[in-house]
Amino acid sequence: MKKYEKALDAYKRALETVDGKLDLQVHANAGEMALRLDRHDEAIDSLKTALSISTDVQLDIKIRGNLASALFGKGLMANNEKRYEEALKLFREALLYEPDDKDILKAIRRLETK
Repeated sequence: MKKYEKALDAYKRALETVDGKLDLQVHANAGEMALRLDRHDEAIDSLKTALSISTDVQLDIKIRGNLASALFGKGLMANNEKRYEEALKLFREALLYEPDDKDILKAIRRLETK
């Protein structure tokens, strides 16, 4: 975990000084590190920013997958805390980025039947 913390701090510092295409990669990488650290809000912010400035289809696929994972993880936390409406909203948003994800679909079905 320490190496992810250090990497995330480095990406945050880099965001203060970069722009353009490098900015996209830094946002994508910062989002991935935040996701690995279970910092879902940070991951979602960075990944949404990266996706909004991306013109690279291959990178978009990876960003979308990470964004879906961050939203799903945040949804699981909300669900565990019995905040079911919030969880369902997060799961549905995750589904927008990964429409065929079986775990997301299962979580939505489970909450819709409550």
